[in-house]
Amino acid sequence: MKSVVYLNKNKVYFDGRAFDWDKNTLGDIFLSIKKDQKLSDIRIVLGSDVSYVVDFKVEDASKVKRDEILKMARSWLPFVVTDECFDWKMITLGEADVWIQVVALEPELLNIIRQATEKSNLKVEWVIPVGIVLGSVSIGREVPILIKWRGKEELSVLAQRGLVDLVTTENNDSINNYARQKWHLEVNPEEILLTDSNFKFEEVVMSARVRGSDADILAISIGNNDKGVGEFVPPGIVDLVERGESAAREIMIIKKPNEGSLIRPVYIVILLLSLITMLGVLFWQYQFPTKIVPSIPVSPNSVTVPATTDVPVATAAAGPIDFTLYRVQLQDASGLTGALVNEKNILLQEGFVNIDMATASAQQPQTLVAYKAGTPAEVVALVINSLRSYEISNVLYLANNIPYDISVVLGSTIKK
Repeated sequence: MKSVVYLNKNKVYFDGRAFDWDKNTLGDIFLSIKKDQKLSDIRIVLGSDVSYVVDFKVEDASKVKRDEILKMARSWLPFVVTDECFDWKMITLGEADVWIQVVALEPELLNIIRQATEKSNLKVEWVIPVGIVLGSVSIGREVPILIKWRGKEELSVLAQRGLVDLVTTENNDSINNYARQKWHLEVNPEEILLTDSNFKFEEVVMSARVRGSDADILAISIGNNDKGVGEFVPPGIVDLVERGESAAREIMIIKKPNEGSLIRPVYIVILLLSLITMLGVLFWQYQFPTKIVPSIPVSPNSVTVPATTDVPVATAAAGPIDFTLYRVQLQDASGLTGALVNEKNILLQEGFVNIDMATASAQQPQTLVAYKAGTPAEVVALVINSLRSYEISNVLYLANNIPYDISVVLGSTIKK
């Protein structure tokens, strides 16, 4: 028998009941519910306080690889991300509009869950953040929608075509401002309220498809199950999915040839050809490095201003400033874990909502700040003040054709 377990920081929810847990008791709880319900397999949904969901746009989908996504995730998430505690999926919103969805949990929690399942001898088919479950409601939606869930948590999820952009407990005004700026909406996103009466949470979780390539399937493996399981196709939506695509996915098992078989030389040839191909790919990437997210270049005609802690030369605001109107880009050239996320959180607290994150093409020691002429001095000063722990080498002007008001490149040098 299979069932769904919902896990957040303090509670385990199962079959309408809630259990307090810690790292020493989770295994006993799993063992108890296994015996009580005669379970063999479970699917675990991670609450918003123990899971992470991020998204970003890519230039060339054909060049995106798992190890590159992992490197970027290490810049965005506030812990050291390992390959086994994260997963990603590619989602296409339109022509040349390809996004990457990343989900993750902290390695310590992964180990706790793994030990609990080993103690209880439960097989975990599938682990995923709650935001992805709720975001599945947006599959087939051409524009972002605001999904408000009143279930085991009270959450708001901003999503489009299954791409989850935001999972939060913030109020509607903050979310709507963010949505209009980020997705260039003229009106607030449509709201959908999900409750136990109109949203069968466990049915949606159990409806997840299994099997597929890394770029198609979104899941985290605990280690006691087969890799690559879990993709949402909620009830009522499964018929909209192109059947040819999923039906064509087959698992091919290549049997090893017997000792002395004449087939063995064929495998040797294939192996050699594969190695040659891999070397060619590595040479190509060395000569032409892949850029996953475009960096904002400084205009050749930019005017360099000496770095200063004073307010730089900029237009003074005539009245109160609406920081939601200003678009900021944060680029990570520091290589420091969580640097982008930490800086973004600081700016969000200051009132900015339109903040894009990217990875610079190369690391650098010093932090750079650039702003577009006409940006209020108070806005520029607030961003610079938020970087007070970094060594700022230059403050530059952005060219008018750059789609940001302020661009920050985070360097690796931190003030002592």
